[in-house]
Amino acid sequence: MTAIGAQHHRPLNAPATMLPVMAVLRLSRAGLGSLAMRTANQVIVAAGVVGAAFALLTVLLGVLSPLGYDSYNVLTGSMALALPVGSIVVTTSVPAADIAPADVITFQPPGRSYLVTLRVAGVVADVAGPAFVTKGDANAVQDSWRLPISGRFARVAFDIPLVGMMRSALATPTGRIDLIALGVLLFATSLLTGGSKRKTRVTEA
Repeated sequence: MTAIGAQHHRPLNAPATMLPVMAVLRLSRAGLGSLAMRTANQVIVAAGVVGAAFALLTVLLGVLSPLGYDSYNVLTGSMALALPVGSIVVTTSVPAADIAPADVITFQPPGRSYLVTLRVAGVVADVAGPAFVTKGDANAVQDSWRLPISGRFARVAFDIPLVGMMRSALATPTGRIDLIALGVLLFATSLLTGGSKRKTRVTEA
């Protein structure tokens, strides 16, 4: 089954997201030369673009929330063909009668304490009446539970690939530290690679 994050959209933690940029600036001011400055500028621009896109997404999800939309992170791969791990699914609440086979829904399975996002595989006759059967696109068999066709269901309206990974990371201190470390590593790699290319050109000249 495809487990999803129970956390809804979160505002960006501005100080944490700025730490990689601040670290790059410190390294640049330490006298690493023009190559370091160029690399630092590239990292800053890239971080700014990513940060702006993520901020825009956060605002979008915030606007959609009062309109009845919810968002969740996809954490596992049972729906990998349609919803890769790290995606965000945005759902809207609809009456059970409006759900049809092939729809993708987010729900809490009977007797479980977590949410999942799966495809409706069909309708069967159950002890309590008609019920939905669900199945992950990447799973070989249908799920064992039955969902009574009553009340309302959260049907997936659309999804956004990959962004859920960043949102999950920013939600925890460990994740924020990992993002900072990744930024510093990318900067150092770019610096070393650029320096090596410069030496090669000088030797060949």
